[in-house]
Amino acid sequence: MRLLGRLCLLALVVFLVWPLAQRYVLAPVTGLFWASSPQRANLPEEAEQSTVFWLESADWLRFSLAENTPTLRILSHLQMQPEQNTDESLVRYALDYRVLARDGEVLASGRYHYKAVTLPPRPLEDGREFPARFYDDPSLIPSAGENLFLDLATVPNANSLELRAAYLPDDRNRIGVQVTGREVRSREDVGKLWPRLDPNTRRRLLRPHVYPPHLVSSFEIENALQLRWMPLGPEGVAGDDFDNDYLYTLSVPPAPPAEAEQALPPGLYADPNKWVTLPVDYDGSYRLEIQSADPLVTDVNVSLAHQSNQDLETRQQLLTGTAPQLTWTGDLEPGLLQLIPSAPVTVRLFDVSTGADVTPDKRYLQAHPVAADQPVRFALDPGSAEPQPVRLDVRTFSHPQRAGSGPDPRVRLEIRAADGTVLQNVEQSITPAPSFYQRFSQQAPDSGVSEGQSLFLEASPGAAEVAVISNTPVLVTGYTRLASLPLVRALPESRRPWQSYGDRVPSWFLMNPVATAASGQGPVSLQWFFQPIERNEALLSGQYDWQGLDIQGSSLQRDVLFPHQLSGPLRDTAVGSVFRALPE
Repeated sequence: MRLLGRLCLLALVVFLVWPLAQRYVLAPVTGLFWASSPQRANLPEEAEQSTVFWLESADWLRFSLAENTPTLRILSHLQMQPEQNTDESLVRYALDYRVLARDGEVLASGRYHYKAVTLPPRPLEDGREFPARFYDDPSLIPSAGENLFLDLATVPNANSLELRAAYLPDDRNRIGVQVTGREVRSREDVGKLWPRLDPNTRRRLLRPHVYPPHLVSSFEIENALQLRWMPLGPEGVAGDDFDNDYLYTLSVPPAPPAEAEQALPPGLYADPNKWVTLPVDYDGSYRLEIQSADPLVTDVNVSLAHQSNQDLETRQQLLTGTAPQLTWTGDLEPGLLQLIPSAPVTVRLFDVSTGADVTPDKRYLQAHPVAADQPVRFALDPGSAEPQPVRLDVRTFSHPQRAGSGPDPRVRLEIRAADGTVLQNVEQSITPAPSFYQRFSQQAPDSGVSEGQSLFLEASPGAAEVAVISNTPVLVTGYTRLASLPLVRALPESRRPWQSYGDRVPSWFLMNPVATAASGQGPVSLQWFFQPIERNEALLSGQYDWQGLDIQGSSLQRDVLFPHQLSGPLRDTAVGSVFRALPE
C-alpha cells in the first residue's frame, strides 16, 4: 500500500514538472543534436547567433528597464518572403514604441517607418557564399538591421518599454527586434577586465581598429571597454507571452566590388534617350565632368543648355571631345542645367572655388503596377463628411523583366464604400507622351517610362477606397490632400519647381496602396529629373491678367454671380465672384 502511494506521488510530480522540463531541458538539448533546417546544419564558423523577438500588431511587447540606463537601442528588421527580395521592390514597415512609468503613465511614444533592404551575400574563406543575415529556415529572408535610439535622460521616471508592429507590407511578414541598454563602466573596472577576456572576444571588441589587439594602446582599449550594450529580454514566458527566434549574422566583409571596366563611373547616368538636368542654386564658377560609360565609345558629343531662373532664357552650346572624359568650366547663375549626350555617359558638377561636388542627389518616386487582373486599391477616409480630393498619376512603361504596355490603355477608377458598393465609376483613356526625364531606378538599356498623366477626382463623402483597374499594364502613383489645406504659391518661384525645392511644403501627399496577401508584384522605383520650362512670351511680357470685354452697342448687360461649389476654404480674392444662398 505504501509503495502504491509513493508511485502515485511520483506520477503526480512528473505530471506537474513535465511541461517545464520539456521547455527548458529537452528543447535546448534537442536543438544541440538535431538541426531544424539544412542551413543550420551547414552553419559557418563566422556566423554569430543572436535572439530576436517578434512583435505583434495587437499586443504590446514589454521590456523592463534598469534605473541606470541612459540610452536604449532598438535594432529592428523585417522577416521577408522570397518574392519581396527583388531589385525593384520597395518594402516598408513601421513599429510603435512607448515608454511607461511604474504606474503605467505614458511618458514618451512614437512611430518609426523603415525601408526593408537586404544585404548581399558574403564570401567565406572556404569558397562558399552565405547570406549576410539568415534564420534557421532558409526560405525566409531578414532585412538589414535598423537602429532606433531613445534618450531616457528626458524621461527620468521610465520603468518599461513597450513595442508593437504598426505596419506590415504583407500578413506573412514579421518584425523582429533586439533591445539593448547602454552601460558605462569606470576606467578602473575596465583596466581589470581586459586581461580576463579570451583572444576571440578581444578581436571582436577591437574590430574597428586598424591595428591588431596587441598593438592597440591601453587608453584605446579602455575606451572600447567603457561602453557596452546590455541585451534586454521581454517580460513573460517564451511561447506564451512572446515568440522568439535565432538570427545569424556573418562577421565577414562584403564581396569586393565589380571589375572597374564593368562598373559605371560615379555620377548621374545619361544617354540619348535618358536626359539629365542639374539645378544650379547660386552664382559661381562651375566645372562639369562628363565620363563615357561605354569603354568602346571614343567620340562623345553633349548638348549643354542652361535656363536662367531670372528670365527663363536658355543658352545652348555643343561640347565635343574624346573619351574617357569631357570637361567644361564656366560661370553659371541660378537656374537649370540640361545635358543630352550622344552616347552613354555619367555626369558630375563641381564648385570651382571650393572644389566641392555639388551634383544633386538622385530623386526617386514610387509607382505601382496595375494590370487587368491586378487592380491597385488606395484607402480613403470613410468617416469624412466632405469630398476627398485624389490625384492619380498614370504612366505606361516597358521593361525587360515585365510585360509591355498595350497600344491603347484605358483606366477605370472605382470609388467604393466600406461595404464594397461602387459610389463612382470613371473610365479614361491614357495617352501620355514618352519621357526623357523619368526612368526605372535600376538601369536597363531598353526600358522606357512615359510622362505621368494626372487624373483628378473628388471622392464622395463616406468613400473607403479608390480602385485603379486597367486593361493593360500601367504604373500608378496615388496622392491625396487635406480638403482644408490651402494651396499656397509664391510666384514666380513656384513656377520653377527646382528653385528652393527642399524648402517647399507639399500640397499633395503620397498614398500607399492597400496591402493584400495576393498583391502580386510590389512597387517599382522610378528616378526623375526636373524639366526645363517652355518660355511663354505673353507671360514674360507681363500679360497674365484677364480683362473683361464690354459688348458694343445698346444690348442689355448684367453682372453674373456663380454658385460656390468647391470644397475647402474660399479665397479672399474670390469673394466678389461667388455667392451663397442665405437661409430664410
